[in-house]
Amino acid sequence: MSARETARELAQEIATHQEREHVPGAWTDLLDDAKNLHRAKRLNSTPAEQLIYLHHLAWTTERITRATVDASREAGHTWQSIGDLLHITKQAAQQRYGTKP
Repeated sequence: MSARETARELAQEIATHQEREHVPGAWTDLLDDAKNLHRAKRLNSTPAEQLIYLHHLAWTTERITRATVDASREAGHTWQSIGDLLHITKQAAQQRYGTKP
């Protein structure tokens, strides 16, 4: 299966998982965090204020990534295909996302 086909299949699986797990709220959070960071930078906020927004953005992104990896594994995708899509080794993907923190 090509990377494009795998990505398309994963996108369909993600959409199904998001509906089940209420991840769409996380996507809204991610967009809000990105908008807040952009606004903060535009308004010349302090680096500390920008770090707060970056932290929230990173946390939300990690939450979405973990949910998506879980959905991919439940759908039968290998650690190799997940690692390829994340541009990391299969071992790195399994170590990072194989168990929930």
